[in-house]
Amino acid sequence: MGLIQWKFNGKGIEIKTFKFTKFEMGLLNAVNNTIEKMAFNAEAVAKQNCPVDTGRLRSSIASNYSHSGKTVTKRWEASKSGKTTLKQPKARLGEAIGQVGTSVDYAFYVEFGTSLMHARPFLLYGVHDSNTKMQAWLKAEIAKIKVK
Repeated sequence: MGLIQWKFNGKGIEIKTFKFTKFEMGLLNAVNNTIEKMAFNAEAVAKQNCPVDTGRLRSSIASNYSHSGKTVTKRWEASKSGKTTLKQPKARLGEAIGQVGTSVDYAFYVEFGTSLMHARPFLLYGVHDSNTKMQAWLKAEIAKIKVK
């Protein structure tokens, strides 16, 4: 199995080829699947723990997952003002990125508190929950690798 990567670098097109064994491709897929699960789980747990007044903050929580420069799940949305404070992840070759967040401007103050309001973390709970489950998810994904 192999992978071809190309990009335009301003002087021309740069082409790189990589050859992977079946096990290496399986391992790469296992890591990608685990990072994707972590991102979606963090979103779900953050929504469960998010304090609700109008529901705007909870409904704005979203997760993103990207691997090897390709955004697999694109779920960030611009706020009503048209301003998006969150950027799409750009993963490099062999890299996977999972994100969870919100574009609501007051989310930071809810998460970490102010001098007049105690912190009510919700995003950190989601990230912590995903981190505690990561090892089991990765083991399950690696167990699925078929080398033959």
